[in-house]
Amino acid sequence: MDFWSIIEPVGMIVGVVVAVAAVYFVITAIKGKMQEREERAGGSGRGGSHMRR
Repeated sequence: MDFWSIIEPVGMIVGVVVAVAAVYFVITAIKGKMQEREERAGGSGRGGSHMRR
């Protein structure tokens, strides 16, 4: 069994995991920015946890 025949599939798996983590990070950052803008604008955001009087 060749060294590269073992390393290549492992590298592909690691690459996929890194790609998924990067996408998750970008989506989380975008959601955080949207929530921050809503809070600055005075919106209650999702969930309705803020009660208005």
